[in-house]
Amino acid sequence: MVLAWTQDTVGPMCRSAEDCALVFNAIYGPDGKDNSIIDVPFNWDAVADASRLRVGYLRAAFDGPIVENPNNPDAALLEKATRANNQEALDVIRSLGVTLVPFDLPDVPIPAIDFIRYAETAAFFDDVTRSGLLTQVEEGPEMSVRPIEIRSAYFTPAVAFIQANRFRTRVMEQVDKSFGDLDLFIGSRQALTNRTGHPVVSMPSGFYRGSPTALHFTGKLFGDSEILLLAHAFQAATDHHLKHPPLQ
Repeated sequence: MVLAWTQDTVGPMCRSAEDCALVFNAIYGPDGKDNSIIDVPFNWDAVADASRLRVGYLRAAFDGPIVENPNNPDAALLEKATRANNQEALDVIRSLGVTLVPFDLPDVPIPAIDFIRYAETAAFFDDVTRSGLLTQVEEGPEMSVRPIEIRSAYFTPAVAFIQANRFRTRVMEQVDKSFGDLDLFIGSRQALTNRTGHPVVSMPSGFYRGSPTALHFTGKLFGDSEILLLAHAFQAATDHHLKHPPLQ
């Protein structure tokens, strides 16, 4: 279902990075129904040497402080377990011959572009809102807030919406430029990349209390082949993605 036309993304969910590459190869590119799609090639080689990749690691995701929340102590424990598992993942990646360098994303005021999705969501649900049916879907913790976001978006000034989209284009360019000579970085800031379109692959890096912890690789714009190559190499050296939950 559409939420925000210019920010919604579609990606495969598969058992392995190689399966994701196979599915992505089938779904990427123009289909004649969406003129916003750019025809960019996807060249992925499962046997390519991952050590040729220039890889950074997001300093804030590995070296930054862990914020303790007294109301949710489990969140800090999960964050610590995730960081420990991801530190081990870095050692695995280094063993593949990949040199890792620290990386910092630019400081971007996300609220300056975040309201774009509210306006796009309001446009998609315009008929439902005007018909009065919106109150019938106000269930659950997320939907209790969504109608408020949708109705308030009707008061977004057109000038502010246009300026935010212009700024968003500059943010895309700024984030992509920040990679420098890197092909990708380990870690993610999805509140930012969801709005800039930079590809991210997520895979298990270990487990905490029986549930997988997540390891993310973030690529440059149209850098899907690079993040999938490193993900494939990492999974070839580990077996986290092969684990199954115990049968009850």
